[in-house]
Amino acid sequence: MEALSKLKDEFEEKLLALKGVVGVSVGFKVKDGKKTGILSIRVLVKKKRGKLWMKLFSPEAMVPESVEGFPTDVVEVGVIQALQKRTDKWRPAPGGVSIGHKAITAGTLGGLVKDRATGKIMVLSNNHVLANSDMTTTEKAHKGDPILQPGPYDGGKDPADRIAKLERWIQIDPFKANEVDCAVATPLNEADVSVDILEIGSIAGVGEPELGMKVQKSGRTTGITTGEITDLHATIRVQYPGGYIITFKDQVLTTPMLEGGDSGSKILDMQKILRILGFAGSDQVSCHNKISKVLEALKVDPVVSEAPPVPKPRVKIIMKITVDGTTYVETHEGREIKLEEQIVPVET
Repeated sequence: MEALSKLKDEFEEKLLALKGVVGVSVGFKVKDGKKTGILSIRVLVKKKRGKLWMKLFSPEAMVPESVEGFPTDVVEVGVIQALQKRTDKWRPAPGGVSIGHKAITAGTLGGLVKDRATGKIMVLSNNHVLANSDMTTTEKAHKGDPILQPGPYDGGKDPADRIAKLERWIQIDPFKANEVDCAVATPLNEADVSVDILEIGSIAGVGEPELGMKVQKSGRTTGITTGEITDLHATIRVQYPGGYIITFKDQVLTTPMLEGGDSGSKILDMQKILRILGFAGSDQVSCHNKISKVLEALKVDPVVSEAPPVPKPRVKIIMKITVDGTTYVETHEGREIKLEEQIVPVET
C-alpha cells in the first residue's frame, strides 16, 4: 500500500491531465462488478466510455492499463460538487430542491418540462406547491405569481429569491374526483434552472408505471429514497389544508417514499425512466399521479437527456493484389473506407 501510494503521487498529475478524469486514488480493483483483492491505482472519471467511443482517442489520451506493473481501474463517479443542502438557494436549481409559491411553506422542484406549443422551458411541481392549493385558501393563485427557490419556509424571500412565475395549473376540485395535482412555472432566466435531478441526473425517457416496479426519487426533505409500486388505478381521499378531503382517482401507490416537503418530486424507475409524480402520503404509503396524465393535462413534455452519438470505429484494411505473379500490399486505416473494383480487358 505504501509503495502504491507513492507511485500514485508520482503519476497523479499526468493522470489528472487526461480528459474526463476528476480524481486518482488507491483501492481494490473491481472486475465484472465485483471487488477483487488486487490493489490498483483507481482513476476516477466523470463518465465511463464504451470501447467504440475510446477508439476516437489516441493511446496517449487514454488511461494506461497499468503503471509500473500495478494495474489501473477506471471508476465512474460523476461530477463531484461541493455539497449544498436541498433547502439552500441553488443557481442553477436542479430537480429535488426546495421551491414554492410565495404563500406556501415549501415543496420540491420536480424538474424541467417543455411547452408543447412554444417549446418554452418550464418548472414542474404540484398545484399545492406552485399554485397554493387554489381551492383551499383565501389567497388565490394567479398567473404570474412569484415562485421562490428556496421556498418561504426555507428562508426564500420575495423578490430576492424569485426564480420563476406561475404559468398554469390544473385546478383541484373539492366536489368531484381529480386525477392530478400539478402546475408549471416559467423561469425568469433559463440559466437559473438545471435539467438534472439532484443525485440522479437527467431523465432518460417516459413510461407507464407497472406493479412491482422499483422506483426512486430526489426530494427536498428526504433526499434520495427508493420504493416499489404496490397499487395501480387507486381511488383515494387526501386531506388538504383547510380541512378539505379531496378525492383522487386512477392514482399510483408505492411503499413510503415521501414526507412533508417532498411533494412535487418526479418518480423514476431505476433506469431513469419517468413514471409518476409524487404529491401525498402517510407513514405507510406514498401517493402519485401518473406522469402521462400530468403531461397531457399541462400540455408539456419532459426535458430528457440526449445520448452521445456513437462514433464510427476506426478500421484497418490490408489489400493484397497479385499482378502477373507479383504481390503488392497496401494498408489503409480510417473510419470510412470504400472499395471499388473495376477490371477492364486490355488489348495486347
